[in-house]
Amino acid sequence: FAKVESSWRPLLTTPRSGSTAVFLHVGTDPPTAALCELLTKLGWFGVSISPKPMVEGYDDLIEHHALDPAHDRDRDSFVGMCRPDGGCIPKPSQFLLTFVNVTASPDDEEPDSDEELGAFGANESGPASAFANAWEQSIDEACEFGYKRESGSSSSSASPKAGKQMAVQCSTASGYGCLGITRYASVRKRLRGLYCSLLVALNRLKQDGAMVLMWPGLP
Repeated sequence: FAKVESSWRPLLTTPRSGSTAVFLHVGTDPPTAALCELLTKLGWFGVSISPKPMVEGYDDLIEHHALDPAHDRDRDSFVGMCRPDGGCIPKPSQFLLTFVNVTASPDDEEPDSDEELGAFGANESGPASAFANAWEQSIDEACEFGYKRESGSSSSSASPKAGKQMAVQCSTASGYGCLGITRYASVRKRLRGLYCSLLVALNRLKQDGAMVLMWPGLP
């Protein structure tokens, strides 16, 4: 991989320069023992976010948060990590290296109603509307912060609408854009896991940093 991407080897050896280097690993699975061994031997510290426990032996080097990007109960925690105060991970504000690891199995159980709707439940407009409205608010909040950071503005006049347009704009300026509703709960759960993981990893990625995405295929 280092032969293809010339910046990879210098990035991995950043701790040798004497600066503190911290990576972020977020997804449905924690970093593997091999990855933990590689990075910590090179001098990296880390933050892991996943519902599954970390491998043993790295507690003093890698901070672990038991949060599930695919479960609605942890939605506020993931949105909070994209705000200026960093939520449950206030420091470092940005990471030089981020990993997104979202896996799924055909044997996974179907999510229950609490996992789908969480604390929102049903309202007069129906449960689907409550779920959609809550997610719409989350996207606006995260995009507003992203727009302010990219534009260098700390003013409350920064436009969340403009931030949202930046978030959905594709490089080719063509395609389907934001599409409809996924019918099956299990697919929605896996898509939510990918969305939340990417939301945090991209918002907390440092300028000129690197993100590694591990995703086995269609949800």
